[in-house]
Amino acid sequence: MKNCLQCGQRLFGRRDKKFCNDFCRNTFNNQLNKENVEVIRITNNKLKKNHKILRNLIETNKETVTRTELELLGFDFNLVTSFDLNDGKIYRRVYDYVLQQNEDNNLSLKQIQ
Repeated sequence: MKNCLQCGQRLFGRRDKKFCNDFCRNTFNNQLNKENVEVIRITNNKLKKNHKILRNLIETNKETVTRTELELLGFDFNLVTSFDLNDGKIYRRVYDYVLQQNEDNNLSLKQIQ
C-alpha cells in the first residue's frame, strides 16, 4: 500500500493515486510552486507601484518629470513592462503609461489610450 505524499495517510482506491484528497494534493503542489509564485508576486507588486506612481503624476497633470523625482517617489527604473530605443530616444512603458527620455534628460510622461 502507498501513502499520501502530503500527509502520509494510507491510500485506498486507484493504484496510481498519490493523495488522499484534494486538500492534500493542492497543499503539496502549492508548496512545490511557492518559490516561483513568490518571485512573481514581488515583481507584480513592484510593477503596480511603478504604475501607481505614474498614474498619480498624470492625475496631477504632470507631463514632464525628472529621473530624481521618480526615484524619490520609489519608481524602479529596472522594472518596466517594455523598453524601446527608437530614433535615439529611450521609451519605458509601464502598462498604459510611457516615459520618453528627452534631450535634456527629463522624462515626458504620457498615457496611451
